[in-house]
Amino acid sequence: MSDPLSHLVGDHSVRWHAQFLDNLHVGVYRTTVEGRFVFCNKTLAKTLGFPSAKELFGFPVAKLYRNIQDRGKFIQKIIRDGRADNYPLALKKRNGSPVTVSVSAGAVFDDEGLLVFIDGIVQKTRQARLEKDLANNGKSEKDARDCSDTSASEKEKFEGAKELAGGISHKMNQPLTIINNILSEILAEFDNTEENYRKIVKVQKQIFKINDIAKKIGNLKKYQSMDYVAGVKIVDIDRAV
Repeated sequence: MSDPLSHLVGDHSVRWHAQFLDNLHVGVYRTTVEGRFVFCNKTLAKTLGFPSAKELFGFPVAKLYRNIQDRGKFIQKIIRDGRADNYPLALKKRNGSPVTVSVSAGAVFDDEGLLVFIDGIVQKTRQARLEKDLANNGKSEKDARDCSDTSASEKEKFEGAKELAGGISHKMNQPLTIINNILSEILAEFDNTEENYRKIVKVQKQIFKINDIAKKIGNLKKYQSMDYVAGVKIVDIDRAV
């Protein structure tokens, strides 16, 4: 007797899962922790007023919030609890019209324990508490615009901060180099099959990342900002070098 699920093997499986997700009556998504869509289904795209799921890929999540500070509170809960259940959010569609949703989401960590993605499902809702937010829609959108605009004073501060960044980078590089050298010496004493060896390698990888960040900080040449959480903007180091 043939396996009734045999048609799901290989490429058929990929298409089957894609059709399955698109046929759900709830929105399904994955975003980076920085707030960019890397996956969503058709239902979510329709809920947010996009013609297709493809249009949402890479789209900044922060632009969908009526109040940018709600994004910060949501992320903080995910980081603190690892998940959020039926979390109410006041969003806006692509054309700016309001939409109220309930989100259940969970954190996705990499092998080194770092938060890399947020997976979730989204349902439209008419909860009374969220409906009240409609009256504040204009104010919320203004707050979002204010947070997204880089003021002249911020640019002036950046010029002064470049010298400070160079000093910080120099001070960080020396102890990081010493730590890395010590770790390399310790690794030489272990067999690469030992658990402690693997743990030290993980630590060393993080040191390399910090060292790379320090170098980028010391080489800042232009001002580029990015949305962080709770309406706060920070320097985008990867784009500022």
